[in-house]
Amino acid sequence: MSSEKLSNFRTAGFYICERIRTPDYLNIKSTEMLTVSACFGDIHPKWEVFMGRGCWLDGEEEEYKRLLGLNEEEYLGFSNKVGELFDNGRIDVDGRFIFYYDAAEMYERYFSLDRFRLVSISAEEKYFDVLKNELNKGSFCSGVMNGDEDTSELLGYDILGWDYSNYHSFLCNNLHEGLPDIRFNDLCLLDNDYEEVCGFADMIKGFGEPVEWLPFRIGKP
Repeated sequence: MSSEKLSNFRTAGFYICERIRTPDYLNIKSTEMLTVSACFGDIHPKWEVFMGRGCWLDGEEEEYKRLLGLNEEEYLGFSNKVGELFDNGRIDVDGRFIFYYDAAEMYERYFSLDRFRLVSISAEEKYFDVLKNELNKGSFCSGVMNGDEDTSELLGYDILGWDYSNYHSFLCNNLHEGLPDIRFNDLCLLDNDYEEVCGFADMIKGFGEPVEWLPFRIGKP
């Protein structure tokens, strides 16, 4: 993978996501997938937590408590904290934390199981500005992003497009199948040089979901 100039990447925010089994239909050799796209795996905390109890379907809230290993009192504290972050604009509708310290505190306290991972997402300056416009164009989110220089450890690259309240992955419509020399690492993130990833994003413009496909850097903060 090519060397990077991290000063060129601006942080959009931080996600707590799950490592999941890579869907067989993608025909990708990676056995695990780590993605900030809700099209494949859950983003935490789930949006139902901060959107109110009336958003849960029957039994889903209890199932979520079991997943996190929390009793009623612990879960109440958890949901109150998430609601506070949302009300203060420090977490957005897609589960994206604006600030690392909020994400790290939540991750260490409630998401310590090995299935969960805390990641950062960033974009090169020109793509960061495009994303900012996308977030503010008919979107349900606040449009607020972190904006700091990315200093995280590189996990891999991804191609994503924003759609109202979450990201679509370019894998949703198997768009990877038409890209030459595409490589994936053991987290199903792109292992190509960054310049190649930018080229891939250009090649799939207008295909798949009606979104602006952009190259992103996924890191371990």
